[in-house]
Amino acid sequence: ADDSALPYEMSGGAGAFSATSELGAAVPLAFETRGADVYGVQALLAPGPDKGLVAAVLDDQPLGEPADAYAAKPSSSMRYEYGWRFLGAGRHELRLRSCGKNASALGCGVGVDAIFLQPSPKEEGVLEAESLPLLAASDDPVGSQALALPWSGLRQLSLAARDADGFMVLGLPVDLPTDYTIRARFTQSPEGGQVQASVDGWALGPVIDTYAAAVRLGTETALGTSPVLAPGGHRLRLHLVGKREESAGYHIGVDYLRLLPHGLYEGEGLKILDYSGEPLDVQPMRGFGREWSGGAQLWFRPDHPGAYVSVEVEVGEANKYRIFGYFTKAPDYAIFQLLVDGQGLGGVFDGYEGRVVRSPLVDFGEIELSKGAHQFCFMVVGKNEASTSYMIGVDALLVRAASAPGRPSAQD
Repeated sequence: ADDSALPYEMSGGAGAFSATSELGAAVPLAFETRGADVYGVQALLAPGPDKGLVAAVLDDQPLGEPADAYAAKPSSSMRYEYGWRFLGAGRHELRLRSCGKNASALGCGVGVDAIFLQPSPKEEGVLEAESLPLLAASDDPVGSQALALPWSGLRQLSLAARDADGFMVLGLPVDLPTDYTIRARFTQSPEGGQVQASVDGWALGPVIDTYAAAVRLGTETALGTSPVLAPGGHRLRLHLVGKREESAGYHIGVDYLRLLPHGLYEGEGLKILDYSGEPLDVQPMRGFGREWSGGAQLWFRPDHPGAYVSVEVEVGEANKYRIFGYFTKAPDYAIFQLLVDGQGLGGVFDGYEGRVVRSPLVDFGEIELSKGAHQFCFMVVGKNEASTSYMIGVDALLVRAASAPGRPSAQD
């Protein structure tokens, strides 16, 4: 029905209303979700004197408490939160039906302006454990749990092992050729076991004890440091090696993983040493996608060749280093040359692209660096014929010691 007879405007100019105002009146609403997640379900209800208590049934399962949609006079639509529910990708049905009315209501009608699905809140910059590929596991119950604790994404991955030989192997995606500090947040519980983590057969660090007298969300913990990992998929093994005497089981509950690449310098965090005077600031990039490291870039906006911006990069020891970078490509971006302490390194980079994207990883090659601070200069040398300006966007730099140890053979 349209909103022409109502004293307020409905979203899209119309809403869905039950055919009757009798008890049991209902409005079925079908929708699709693109990905599996825990969603908060909200409804924008149309209140009025003939509206009753409105209950939600999602995929034939009750959801939350009923909303009282009665109003003495039709008034602006009311938003009601029915609660959270895990939904797989695909089609679902939300049925809003009347289940009663208050003493003043003239009926039990149902009116709905819109429904909203709110994705679960998630920690920034982490890998949700329950979303990673499960490559292998011991013959023990393994799966995801939802809503019991304020996990990131409101879910965790759990393994209820029967003994100290329990394990699970997760696919671990990395996009930078470097070593990583790997951190995790575990659930602690009276059944928590002691966990050893390894990547491609390389033991990361000390054993992690996940026991606690009561169930609680633990603090983020360092699993250890990996060797240099090539971009692509790797195998993270979480292996139960024992438990405290007072623990009642060998359980693991993993909320998320956080990978901290060594030698990474976020563009938006670089110290500016010098520049040619054109506009220079930090630009948030979430509006263009989630590919940008840190969700932002250093944004330099000259309109001519010869412009430059110099930043400081500090290394902890004298060594030969390999320099990589991620940059933004867009219709108005320049061609630039990277100079390190005044020395040109690698080829020029063409930042032109017909739309705004993050570049693939750019390899500038190797250079000897002394311990301490160095000057990295981005010099505009021209532009693609199709580009409309001379901008530069620096997402991140990776400065990796060329003599870093290699990656071990997989042993999982």
